[in-house]
Amino acid sequence: MVDTVLLRFRDILADTISAHRTMIMELGYVWWGWWRKDSESWHMDELGALHERAAVGSIEIGLFERSKDRFFTADLSACVFGSRNNLPSPEPEKTPAYYRHAEKVAAWFKLTRIDAVAEEEFRRLFLDVPTGEQTLFPLIRGKGPSSQRAESPGSGVRLPSGVIVHISDLHLGKDFGYPSSIRPGSSPLIEILARDLSDTDVGLLIVSGDLTTRADMTALQGEALDFLTGLSDTLKVDRERVVIVPGNHDIALQEFSPYNYTHERPFRNFLRDFYGAAVEILDLRSLVDPEAWTETGQTIRESPAD
Repeated sequence: MVDTVLLRFRDILADTISAHRTMIMELGYVWWGWWRKDSESWHMDELGALHERAAVGSIEIGLFERSKDRFFTADLSACVFGSRNNLPSPEPEKTPAYYRHAEKVAAWFKLTRIDAVAEEEFRRLFLDVPTGEQTLFPLIRGKGPSSQRAESPGSGVRLPSGVIVHISDLHLGKDFGYPSSIRPGSSPLIEILARDLSDTDVGLLIVSGDLTTRADMTALQGEALDFLTGLSDTLKVDRERVVIVPGNHDIALQEFSPYNYTHERPFRNFLRDFYGAAVEILDLRSLVDPEAWTETGQTIRESPAD
């Protein structure tokens, strides 16, 4: 059974900690909303366990913001949630003004204390700082955050060579600069790459944004999916050895929704269709070439980011 929970936050609309601390000092407690991402689990069992435990006594939880290396502990005295439904604040007047009347969220946590701690103390209390793009990490004492995604070096994908092919800013769709078939003086990009790399055993293919120009879902599911599928097959690079990094033109930021991140859904669907399974946009993996880099012990690793 889950013992506590770690909540990841970002200061998108306000100074999150200051807004909640102010209400604690004025009113004795504050409601903290869990802004569950559209792609995250509802964590029904874990929330139920927290609800039951909080009814007996307060629970120490962790709050953290990785982008600024800020870490906090807090006392949780109540947990309110629905059955896979978003809810309004139990007490809007005891919720920070910047979201007390905003969209409903997945769960509400009643906090009576928030204190800053050093990262070392946070790790001592909660065993680790979770990686991955989730915003809620259930924790079982002695086991660490149950949704921890980080892998130890050598436990990830083994590369057949140390050769990395990196392509970027394809802008597939109307703005793509290469023909779909051979023309006088020009060839499809896949054929050019296949020719230039005909004698090369590619270990890793990195595709960085922008795949499209206008976060075009049609271009992602059409041209981009066909192109990357064809390229990985042509270069004989397994999908697990393809790293796709979105650019600012790949996700519809003009439709940004800080409460559930539904604006990421088209790009997530594209990744699911390419890899054949649901994956995180920020997926931390260890990628190792066992032959070329055995002596130095080097690894290639994606950089985690919020």
